[in-house]
Amino acid sequence: ADQRMGDREESPGPLRYRLWVGGLFKDIAEDEVRKKFERFGEVTDVRIRSSPRDTFAFVQFTNSKALSAALDKMDNAASLGDGVRVAPATENSKRKPNEDRQNGRRNDSRSMDRRDSRDRGD
Repeated sequence: ADQRMGDREESPGPLRYRLWVGGLFKDIAEDEVRKKFERFGEVTDVRIRSSPRDTFAFVQFTNSKALSAALDKMDNAASLGDGVRVAPATENSKRKPNEDRQNGRRNDSRSMDRRDSRDRGD
C-alpha cells in the first residue's frame, strides 16, 4: 500500500486523462503549457521534464472530452516548440528519462560494443 501512495504523489490523477506532450521549447514554463491546454478543459497538473534529446510535459485533465480535444488540436502546435507531438500518456511514458537512457538494454549494449571493439583494436 505504501508503494502505491508514492506512485500517486509522483503522478497525480488517473492516467487515462493524462496527455504526454513532446518536442517542447527547452525553456518553456509550466504556466505557458497550462494556458495553452486550459482552453480544452480543466487542467489539474502540468509537469515538465527534460532529457538531453527532448523537453516534454505531462498535462493532467479532469475528463476524456478535454483530453480528446487537446489531442486533436495540439499536435504540431508551433507556439509550444518545434515538432510538438501529443499522445495519451502511457505507463512507459511515466518513467524518468534517465532510467530509459541508463538502464535501457539497447543503449547500453550498443555503447559497450563500440568501446569493446575499439579497446580490442578491431
